[in-house]
This record gives sequence, structure tokens and C-alpha cells, in this order.
Amino acid sequence: MIARRLALFVFALAPVALAQNNRSVVSVNGLDTNPCTAASPCRSFQAALNNTNAGGEVIAINSGGFASFSVNGDVTVLGAPGVYAGVTVSMGTAISVVSGSVTLRNLVINGLGTATSGIQTQVQNLDIENCTIENFTSFGINAFNNVRVSDSIFRNLNVGVWMDNTVLTIHGTIVNSQFMDSAGAATALRGATLTIRNSVAHNITGGAFNAGWTGAVLNMDSCTVTNGLIGVSEAGGATIRVGNSLITGNSTGIDATATTWESWGDNEIRGNTTDTKGTRVLVSMQ
Repeated sequence: MIARRLALFVFALAPVALAQNNRSVVSVNGLDTNPCTAASPCRSFQAALNNTNAGGEVIAINSGGFASFSVNGDVTVLGAPGVYAGVTVSMGTAISVVSGSVTLRNLVINGLGTATSGIQTQVQNLDIENCTIENFTSFGINAFNNVRVSDSIFRNLNVGVWMDNTVLTIHGTIVNSQFMDSAGAATALRGATLTIRNSVAHNITGGAFNAGWTGAVLNMDSCTVTNGLIGVSEAGGATIRVGNSLITGNSTGIDATATTWESWGDNEIRGNTTDTKGTRVLVSMQ
């Protein structure tokens, strides 16, 4: 009887022992053998993610550098307010988002000029909030599904945000963000519809905001593109809508061939070496 009661007692405790955190904590002073709690934080985001329930949070509580990680499942990964949470890599991809609905907030993601991509995602919904992504040889964000970006900075990249899907229709939004010192700011290809609002591209050495091939849609509202090579461009068959935007100080303001351009007629495309180039189909929006 005593043995049976002891067995039942141990069985009852087992789910508690196996339970994970709703909120996990990482610290530069932590250890990955810790349970990732505030009292005993982990050292890496990866260890903390492995100890976090679906829908939970992983928080960096003090400033420092952290290694690359992969996300599988619904989670928010963030640096606490006032904390420098740096994800620094010298090769490959810094953050791979494989599954789930994921939010990345208040992170500085640095490729040191040698790593390939800041974030690569195939999930249905990825939110990037108040992040800096810099110094990658290819992409800041390489998205094959939906992505939403707000209040973020993209610097020293090949392309800041790259969206492409040959099978599905995908959607992206970028608001209140800055792109600078890169070959491209944001690109929508094939099945991607990308909407950019209240954002700035500065010193872009290729096409800043781009749409390519049939099915791609680029919407721009209240944006500024300046001091670059080409403000807005397309590769044929895309639809581009621009309203209330300033495109100035570039070698070419807009460069288009055989595409549909829609405008409210309230843009300022002036002060470029060549303001407009190529054959465009202009449709006035009401």
C-alpha cells in the first residue's frame, strides 16, 4: 500500500517536473543548464526557446551578445526595454523562423559583414518590431510567407526585405522604418504583395523599392526615397501604387517598363538626374 501511494505521488508530480516556462529569461551571466527563469536564467536564446511553452516569451534581461537561434512554434523573443540584445553571427543566418506565429522585438541583429541573412522565415506570420538588422551579405529579412515590420532599421545589406513565393500569395507590411547604405531596400516578387508606409530609403546603390514579374504588387504611401541610384523600379508585369511620396536626389526617380503604375497624383518626383524612365501605364486612383 505504501509503495502504491508513493508511485501515485511520483506520477502526480511528473507533469509539474516536465512543465516548461510561460516566460523564459536569458542573461549574459546565465547558464544553459539552468531552468531559464528570472532567478536562474539561461545563456542562449536557443536554450530558453527549448524551455518555453507555446505562446510564451523569451526575454533578454541585460545587455550583451547572443548566438544565432532557430524558432519552432508560437513565441515572442525580445530584449527588455533599455537592454541591448545583440544577435551576432559571422556566417549563415542569424535567426531561422521555421514554424509558428512569431514576434521578434527590440533586437540588434548583426552579420559582421560576412554572414548571409539576418532573418529567414517560412511561417505564416512573422512580426518584426523595433529591430536593427545590419551587415549581412544578402538579406536583412528573407521571407517566403507573411511578414510585418514596424519601427525598424536596415543598414549595410544587399536587400533589406526580400519577399518571394512562386506558389502562394503572400503579404508584407513595412511601417515607420528606415533603409540605408544598402544595394536595395525592399523587393516584392511574383506572389508577394508588399505595402510600405511612412518609411525612408537613403543612399541605396541599386533599386530602392522594387517589384518584379506578374503577380507582384508594391504599394507605397508617405515614403521618401533619396540620394540613391533608382528610387522605384520593376522587372515587368508588376503593379506599383504610389501615393503622397517624395522621390528626389536619385540618379533615376522611377524606372519602369511594361508595368502598371497607379498614382493619386500627389507624389513629388523631382530633383532626380532623370525623374522618370521607361514605358509606364499610368492609372489615376480616386
